[in-house]
Amino acid sequence: MFAVMMVDTSIKAIDLNSKATTHDYRSRGFHFCRKCLSVKPPRSFHCQVCNKCILKYSHHCVFTGCCIGHYNVRHYFIFLVYLFIGSVLSLGYLSYFMFWVCAETFRHRLIFFKFLNPFWYTTHKNLWNYITVLFFDMNVVALVITSILLIHYGVPIFKASTAFERRVNYPFRKGLTANLRSVFGKRYILVWFSAFLDSDLTLDGANWDVEEEAVPLQRQSRQRYRKHRRRRGRYT
Repeated sequence: MFAVMMVDTSIKAIDLNSKATTHDYRSRGFHFCRKCLSVKPPRSFHCQVCNKCILKYSHHCVFTGCCIGHYNVRHYFIFLVYLFIGSVLSLGYLSYFMFWVCAETFRHRLIFFKFLNPFWYTTHKNLWNYITVLFFDMNVVALVITSILLIHYGVPIFKASTAFERRVNYPFRKGLTANLRSVFGKRYILVWFSAFLDSDLTLDGANWDVEEEAVPLQRQSRQRYRKHRRRRGRYT
């Protein structure tokens, strides 16, 4: 989580003067941000909370208090995977303790209602039962939340996209291995063991390996996106 907050993924992290070598910025997808008063690359978006433009903007994370973009999205996704694994292991150990080790206490017909309202155990003399059920409920909530976040933010990663770009048909897919390299870097396997391993990204966050005419300048609205899908016959 600290790696997510420490990495700068805004447009200030790169030298735009060296990245944008042509004078016609708009032909390459570059556009001007009126709030930052600066030219920003394609796939960048101005965050209202951070008050700066983020490279390959995904979303603003309320848990870390920073934006998720091109340079820290891999740390954020690995952090979610670790949270998911920790929630599964913790829930498994708690389930074994409650339903096998302490089966006489927790294996009865009313246990489901006590899971819904763990404060029911406060009426009993044994406070440890209340704490155990409370931790069980917290693990279930953590597992559900991390599962939703993994699906919502993980699926676009394998498509070389972001959660913010779900409604845009970006031409950035280069195959599974190339997509993983663009997000996790050249050492996309070793970075899962430590967030401090150096793994250079294949792209700089400003220039994308696509044709200039194929780079869209802005994100489609929800209504325009639905009309576009209807025209292509994707709706049945």
